[in-house]
Amino acid sequence: MSSAWLLVLITVDRWIRTRFPYKSKSISTQKTAFFAALTTFLIFMGANLQVLLPFFGMTLPGLMNTSCGPKSNYVDYYAFYTQKWSIMQVC
Repeated sequence: MSSAWLLVLITVDRWIRTRFPYKSKSISTQKTAFFAALTTFLIFMGANLQVLLPFFGMTLPGLMNTSCGPKSNYVDYYAFYTQKWSIMQVC
């Protein structure tokens, strides 16, 4: 997911270089690119960190459709994942 956003950052950099050719050397620097890539990485890492928690994992081993998802014994997380997470992911 973050690789698609890194491609967007590269496209924005190309757009800046064609739209503002004289200012592009001051706008598009290695430092700016590093911070933009780091920010993108941290946002996506933070958004998907919940997958590493004990609430997420195999619910019923052996069944393909339940092998990856929220564990049903954590009621609050199960409700969050089934009702709100898909909307947050789309946004």
